[in-house]
Amino acid sequence: MFQKVTLDILIPSLENRSESLHRLKEELTNQIEANNLTQVVNIRTNIDGGQKHIGVKRNELIRSSFADYVCFLDDDDWIDAQYVLSQYYGCTQGKDCVELRGIYTENGLNPKPFFHSIKYESYYSKDGNYFRPPNHLNAIKRELVLKIKFAEVSFGEDTDWALRVAHEKLLKTEAENTKFIYQYLYKTKGNFTKLRIQFERIKSKLIRTKNSTLDYLINARTSD
Repeated sequence: MFQKVTLDILIPSLENRSESLHRLKEELTNQIEANNLTQVVNIRTNIDGGQKHIGVKRNELIRSSFADYVCFLDDDDWIDAQYVLSQYYGCTQGKDCVELRGIYTENGLNPKPFFHSIKYESYYSKDGNYFRPPNHLNAIKRELVLKIKFAEVSFGEDTDWALRVAHEKLLKTEAENTKFIYQYLYKTKGNFTKLRIQFERIKSKLIRTKNSTLDYLINARTSD
């Protein structure tokens, strides 16, 4: 019997980033299988040698999907062990989008929380935290995502898209997700393995700390 796909996870990538893409797909596949979601959560990729702008690949991925919801993953970022289950559960609530929370680091250091929600209409930071309207990383109803195309450029297309969606007030309802499930790895140096080690250290402190996750992340910037 045919079962409708609930969520497509979309990953635009490049041929020279096959190693990081393989790691990410392997982790996603493991999470999907461990949670018995193989019939309702898919992974879609769009890979080339750099001939196409990232905005073009994003639009192609959205058009190729038949899922109720779509979200993007950047192939050089990482995800929490509950990423797939959290995103999927949020999609089952039937809202326009799913709230997203995560951790931003620079070269694996200085962790800062970020919050992507319809509660925010612009990009801003406050007390070391980043606040954004829903963007390409949030799970959003595909029928709504299709209403606004990504600019066919290779830089800034994600922020431009998110701000246009916010300006049009396209997303009116949101499933709450209070878990920090996305790890945005901004890199100017170093390698993936070192960044993963740093994140494992951060996660182990999160488990041990008696404070809330948000309190820890704020305090960690002065202690690390």
